[in-house]
Amino acid sequence: MKLGESEDESKKEKEIFDSVSTGDFVKVVYKGEYFPGSVQEKNENSVRVSVMYMAVLRKWKWPDREDSIFYPREDILKKLSPPTPAPGTASRAASYFVFADW
Repeated sequence: MKLGESEDESKKEKEIFDSVSTGDFVKVVYKGEYFPGSVQEKNENSVRVSVMYMAVLRKWKWPDREDSIFYPREDILKKLSPPTPAPGTASRAASYFVFADW
């Protein structure tokens, strides 16, 4: 448990981290900004996540070049359902995605 963290926060953080597996989608925080991504690798205290970026309001896109780093367990905020193609993006539908539980 970190300084200033309640026991409940620490327990919830551990539950989220323990529930995450390779291939799952998660919501992470990086420098105060939130990103969805796919878990590529998991070790004892962190996960490597390949993140997406917001292309337009609430529509996410994979970058041209993979953007993945290891995130410590406290930066894994939530497990997400897999994204679905964004409606209303016509021919670009395969490029833009939405998360129902963002």
